Amino acid sequence: MASSHWVWEHLLRLADAGVTVLFSSPELDEILMVSDRVLVFFNGRIVLNVDAQDAHPDIVGGAPLPVDCFDET
Repeated sequence: MASSHWVWEHLLRLADAGVTVLFSSPELDEILMVSDRVLVFFNGRIVLNVDAQDAHPDIVGGAPLPVDCFDET
């Protein structure tokens, strides 16, 4: 797809220029292509904050959830 290629080209160019980019994706491979840090959010809270070089799928997928993460009150 030409549009996704265009987006990736510009994201990488911005990241190379030192621009802060907030990127959200369910695909860890995509995140690691442009990231210096990886943050995992759950219910509006950061549950993991690591350097991209340490963001192994087992670590990211196994991020500890807050005790009250399923509290519906």
